[in-house]
Amino acid sequence: MSIRSSALKRPKSNVSEAIWFFYIARRTGYSKPKVHIDMSKTPKRPRVSDGCSISLVSVTPLRIMVELLEGILTHIEFKADGRDNCIRVESIDAAGVCVATGKLVCTVECTGAGEQVAFTVNSGILKTCLKTLNAYQSIDMVYDRDVVAAKLLLNAYEISSSITSKFQLPVLDIATKPIGAFDMNYDFTFELELNTLRNITKNALLLKGDEIQFTVRTNSGFVELTIFTDGGAEQEHVFCAKSTDHSTPVRIDEGAEVDEENFHGMRERYKHRFSVSYMNKFLVADSQLISLRLSPNKPLILNYPLGIEDSFVSFVLSPRVTACT
Repeated sequence: MSIRSSALKRPKSNVSEAIWFFYIARRTGYSKPKVHIDMSKTPKRPRVSDGCSISLVSVTPLRIMVELLEGILTHIEFKADGRDNCIRVESIDAAGVCVATGKLVCTVECTGAGEQVAFTVNSGILKTCLKTLNAYQSIDMVYDRDVVAAKLLLNAYEISSSITSKFQLPVLDIATKPIGAFDMNYDFTFELELNTLRNITKNALLLKGDEIQFTVRTNSGFVELTIFTDGGAEQEHVFCAKSTDHSTPVRIDEGAEVDEENFHGMRERYKHRFSVSYMNKFLVADSQLISLRLSPNKPLILNYPLGIEDSFVSFVLSPRVTACT
């Protein structure tokens, strides 16, 4: 097909570049080349004779998990479960005050003896490596117990390009002590924005506060949660929500239309104090909604969802033994 040069001359009228390009493309039959991405072309993993290979489509859930755990654990023991396709964490901090548990659903292949493989790495080193990666990168973690001076291999990549990032982390010869099962039957579960609780704990630390107290009062139609902190200036934040069934999760920071009559017959159901510095350590990662579980004479449980179904990090914190006044 031949087109006279005059036919392709751009008119002097006010025609945008996009419209003029579209006109030329239609006249000449030009079209943008199609780009084909072969999703099956992922980097080959090293062969593992006795260990595990873990794959995640996105590095983000793993990065959030490690950022949360690094606040209280100097090292993290991961347990790769090839049967349930997940990695689990269950450790207690060095002071023996807080227990951290977690689960992240992923693709797990275990070789050698058994369907579970455990390995321990320095939490700070792993956090630093993961922070250098982009959210849209996929990642493989490979650990082979049959190699002398075994290391954890991290291989991050983009499926649509040839860009890869690789790290080798030393595996520590440290095993965590087993932790007994928790009674998960709790009287109250509150859902709230992470920033709501984070701002309260940050203010408490700035005011030289040491403790944070949670108090729950209920009547037949409402539940009230009061968060109190001590320090140079005392804080008290009161949240009230409609709730006829207190055993179901209650969203408390959206606000509810209440008046004085709603508070008639309110009865105190829970009151305990905790370390505000520990609470602040739990609230470091980016998240939108967290859940807070409270029940008399039981530790507090703070739960983070990781953006994947059945994936979470939970912190279990014992209350202060000092009597509440």
